[in-house]
Amino acid sequence: MSDYRRIFAHSLGWKALVLALAASSMLGHAADPESPPSEAKAWLQEVAGPWRAAENWELRFSARVTSPHSRSPEHFQGDLWVGDSVRFRLEIPSGTYVSDGITFWEYHPSTKQVIIRSPQDLSGRALPGRLLFDLLAATPTRCDSLRVDGKPFIRLGLEPTAHTGQLDSITVWIDAEKRRLSEVATVDANGGQTRYAIQSLKLGISPPDARFRFEPPRKSEIVDMRP
Repeated sequence: MSDYRRIFAHSLGWKALVLALAASSMLGHAADPESPPSEAKAWLQEVAGPWRAAENWELRFSARVTSPHSRSPEHFQGDLWVGDSVRFRLEIPSGTYVSDGITFWEYHPSTKQVIIRSPQDLSGRALPGRLLFDLLAATPTRCDSLRVDGKPFIRLGLEPTAHTGQLDSITVWIDAEKRRLSEVATVDANGGQTRYAIQSLKLGISPPDARFRFEPPRKSEIVDMRP
C-alpha cells in the first residue's frame, strides 16, 4: 500500500489535516461535562468558516502514525498546499504527491520511482483538500472542554460518514483562545491511529501554478499508468 493511500485514505490519515500531538497528555486532564450538540455544531462552523472561504491554503504539520502491526510509532513532518479539491502538493519525508487537476504524480526517493496517474484513477481516494472539507462538514457526536498546560481546548468527536469503511473515528481539538483547529486524530478501519498537529497555516494564499506540477528527478524511473 502506498504512503499516499495509507496517510490519506486510512488515516486522515488530517487525512486531513491531516496533524496532532499525542492526545494522551490531554486525556490525562479533567474535562468539563459534554456540551449540547448545538454548541458542538457552532464550534465546528466557526472553525470551518475560514477554510471554506479560502480557495488556496498552505499547511505545515507534524504527524504520529501508529500501526497495529508495529510497536514503534512513525513520526514525521510535512507540508501541504491546496489549490482546490483536486489541485494539491503534499511533501513528506517518504514521498511527494502532486496533482494539477489533470495529472497526478507520486514520487518515492527511496526507490527513485515516479508513478503518473490520471485524475480518474484517484476516484474513491480521500484527497487532501476534499478530505478536509468533508471533515469540516461532518456531524459532531460529542463535545467537551478541557485544559492542557493551562490552555483551554474544545474536543469534538465527529462522525466519519463521508469515509465509511476507511475511518472508524475522527477527533479534533480546537484552541479555544485562538478559535482555530489545533489537532486532528483518526482511527482507521484496521485499527491504525494517526495524530496530526498544525504547526502553521496560511489561508487565502496564491501559490504559483508550478507548485501543482512535478518535474521528475534525473535518473528516476517513470511508471506511467494513464490509459
